[in-house]
Amino acid sequence: MLKDVVVNLSGRGPRDFAADYATSIAAAFGARIAGVSFLYEPVIPDGTLGGIPVDLIELQREENSKIAKDAVSRFEAGAKKAGISAETRILDATFGGAATLFAQIARRFDLAVVGQAQREGGASDELLVEGALFESGRPLVVVPYIQKRGLTLSACLRAGTAGARPRAPLATPCRSSNGRRRSTSSLSPKSARAATRSTAPI
Repeated sequence: MLKDVVVNLSGRGPRDFAADYATSIAAAFGARIAGVSFLYEPVIPDGTLGGIPVDLIELQREENSKIAKDAVSRFEAGAKKAGISAETRILDATFGGAATLFAQIARRFDLAVVGQAQREGGASDELLVEGALFESGRPLVVVPYIQKRGLTLSACLRAGTAGARPRAPLATPCRSSNGRRRSTSSLSPKSARAATRSTAPI
């Protein structure tokens, strides 16, 4: 049972698909949720520090601060609408350091949620996903950028470890989005192995 969820908040775009999905997860499990927004340090190319006006650096810092605060505001509004307990943090970090910092934070939670890396996000998005996946040691949900619906649990699949041969049928009870218990799906060992090779979306 999930008791707490942490999500990386992104201020880019009209909506934060990862935050919306994480909020739906927390609402479905009655879990607490924490949103982490990073205030990134201005990017200064090597060897050009003396050639960049201080005003330009401060302008970039102010823009990054506005992005982080907007992300927090949207997340808090979504959590309030969903009726769940939420907290937020805005942390100063470099693009590279944010990945390690988020992974360290994720270790204290039952589940971490991040958005799929996007081209406009540059390397920072990819580093965050990799950091949460390889450094946190916690379960991770990577939300596709095309995701629009929240968590539904209208179907589910339970799989064993690679190479294991189940000796009994696998039974997995599911609950639909309206909370009703669905009929239990039972897979024989043969059909279970076939199911793990399928790519049907859940």
